[in-house]
Amino acid sequence: MKTPARIILPVCLLLSSVIISCSQPENTSTMFSTFQGDSGRKASFALDFLDSTSDYSLSLIVRLPKNSFPDTLSMGISFTAPSGVRGTETVSLPSDFNVLKRYIKDHPEDTRIRLASTPDFCDISWKYRERIRPSEYGTWIMDITIQDTGSDILGAGVTINKTTDTTANPN
Repeated sequence: MKTPARIILPVCLLLSSVIISCSQPENTSTMFSTFQGDSGRKASFALDFLDSTSDYSLSLIVRLPKNSFPDTLSMGISFTAPSGVRGTETVSLPSDFNVLKRYIKDHPEDTRIRLASTPDFCDISWKYRERIRPSEYGTWIMDITIQDTGSDILGAGVTINKTTDTTANPN
C-alpha cells in the first residue's frame, strides 16, 4: 500500500522538529514556513531581539525537492526594525545538495553549512550572520524571498541562536 505524500510530509516535519529540539541548546529556536500554491516564495518571521545582554546569530534554511537543485540560490533578505526602519540585501548561496554533501564530507571542520534529507526533499542551512547586536531591541520582522530560480522551493526558514554575555554588569 502506498502512503500519500500529504501524510508523509507532516510526519517528516514532526520528526525533524523532534530531532532539532533534541540536538539544539535551549537558546536556539527555528522557524519555518512551507510555501503553498499562490503564496509565492516569500516567508516572514517575527524575531525577538529583546535581550540587550545577548548576541544573536542567524542561519537561513531552504527546503528543496530531491533532484531539483540549482547551483546557487539567491534570496532577498529584508529586516524591519521595531521603529519601522527597513534594510534589505540579496545573498547568493551554494545549493547543489550533492556538491555540498561532498564538500561537508571532505571538510567536516566547516560548520557553515548543514544538510538534512528524506527520500523526497532536503533541507540546507547556511550560517548567515553571527554575533548581531541590534540597533533597537524588540521584535524585528525578517522577510526571505527566493529569487530567480526555476527550481521548486518548498519552504524557507531561519534559526536564531541567542548567546548571553555572562560578564555583563546588571547594574
